[in-house]
Amino acid sequence: MDKPRILFVSSYHGTRSRIAEEFVNKLAPGKAEACSSSFESGKIDPLAIAVMGEIGIELSSEGPKTVFARHGDREAFDFIVTLSEGAARGHLSVFEVNVDALFTRSAQRHHWSVPSFENVDATGEQRWNRARKIRDMIRRKVAALPPQAGVRIDIE
Repeated sequence: MDKPRILFVSSYHGTRSRIAEEFVNKLAPGKAEACSSSFESGKIDPLAIAVMGEIGIELSSEGPKTVFARHGDREAFDFIVTLSEGAARGHLSVFEVNVDALFTRSAQRHHWSVPSFENVDATGEQRWNRARKIRDMIRRKVAALPPQAGVRIDIE
């Protein structure tokens, strides 16, 4: 059986999606093929790079491939996970609706409400602590993916 393909998509420059991709690839190697994407190309937030480094996961500053490039390449996925701040409000944002429109409906969809690193509005140690909470939230959500995703991560 082929490894399940998982696409993580976040807005802005794809920082949250890159973190989710790295958690799958580093903590569950060979179990699934994880990719990340965003709507805008750009650099990964330096704060996210730093907090991932704290736990031994190197994150490059290069942003992921955009959803438009992946769509143009006709990439297919078994799971598509959007990471946005709006998912908790009980409705899909324009961002999530556009992701759904770009990719085949046969992929299992998950919408995660995860704060953006770009919107952390604190300074000093409080800023670092908020960034760590976002990182750890993404790690827990990745670990809780359904068994069909092929990801089983011991987060302890």
